Amino acid sequence: VNATGGTLALRSCRIVSNRRAGVALSAKAEVELERCEIETNGTHGITLLGSSRARISGSKVTANRKEGVSVDDGSTVSATESDLRGNQGGSWSVSPGCHVDSRGNLD
Repeated sequence: VNATGGTLALRSCRIVSNRRAGVALSAKAEVELERCEIETNGTHGITLLGSSRARISGSKVTANRKEGVSVDDGSTVSATESDLRGNQGGSWSVSPGCHVDSRGNLD
């Protein structure tokens, strides 16, 4: 799933085995991921660039080839009650100038 700008809501979906990131946001895109499974993707489970925003709740972001969630270029993530374990690069990659609010996650 690639989003350049705009707003997207994904609920109870499964995003698996993509060659690159499972979810890629750029250019101030906003996404809400609720009860989703984002697994076994070729790079990150979720990657944010260009001041994008993501709200992740009750989701599973696991077994991806890089970090579960990569936050770059002034982006923001709020993650609650989600499983971010088992990614090859760890749970998070957060660049300076980005913000992550992580509560009640397995990471």
